[in-house]
Amino acid sequence: MREIKFRGKRLDNGEWVVGSYIEAENRDRSIAHQIVPYKAGLVVREVDPATVGQYTGLKDKNGKEIYEGDIVNALFGDILVPLLVVFDCGGWKIREEYDETLHDLEYYASDKEVESVIGNIHDNPELLKGGDQ
Repeated sequence: MREIKFRGKRLDNGEWVVGSYIEAENRDRSIAHQIVPYKAGLVVREVDPATVGQYTGLKDKNGKEIYEGDIVNALFGDILVPLLVVFDCGGWKIREEYDETLHDLEYYASDKEVESVIGNIHDNPELLKGGDQ
């Protein structure tokens, strides 16, 4: 069975939280984007909707979970290329920044060619521009 979970950046302190994602109407009729953490006893956390990303069900070579919005180093021959994890064309893809070419994430992750999650588009956008890792 596929594990369905989300992560998002909390509005109150900027920390990342993982759990179930819900949209709830506030008393003022605005929509609150919230994540219910999986750990017992933790309360619902309001998150920035722009940062919400779903777990792909895949892990990098080191066993780290890969989420939508992550930036991963993928091995193309002998070269490590930073790519963005997106959901497109009905599945999880890794996208090249310079020309938006899509590659199948599951194929690269299963062949252990996704070396590592090096950051995410929200905290580390410079990684896609060839910045320092």
